[in-house]
Amino acid sequence: MLLILHRKGQVGRKVFSAIVLLVAALAEAQWLAVFYILESDAGYGLPKLAKLAVGGCLLYVLGCAVSLLRYRFGVVLGVVAAGLSWPHFALLAASIPWRDFAWVLKSDVGGGPKIIALFGLLAATIWSLWQLPGVLRSRAKG
Repeated sequence: MLLILHRKGQVGRKVFSAIVLLVAALAEAQWLAVFYILESDAGYGLPKLAKLAVGGCLLYVLGCAVSLLRYRFGVVLGVVAAGLSWPHFALLAASIPWRDFAWVLKSDVGGGPKIIALFGLLAATIWSLWQLPGVLRSRAKG
């Protein structure tokens, strides 16, 4: 369904972009809520980077709303949100034992939210960066 929205022209692209950015915001928010609950158990990162990621999460929400009205600004907000979020989530990705992926099933509370947040952020980052050259080109022409 999402690919159908993407191929339906400008309106479909706006809706698709809003959905991608909202999914990233929700994925990040659910992990950041867990992170703040388990802050003493995090074992990585810095609280300031987590606060920066909260700012990125809020920009994803703003980008979701803005992309429905002004697609260009929504994409730019998505790129900026990714830039704010990745410092925290890069440390999160480095702390995951990728070779022993069964830890997700063994983990009490943190495994699933970590993976969901990383893949949500990765999807939104790829989408925003993929759309950015076209948005910048259309701005230069008009």
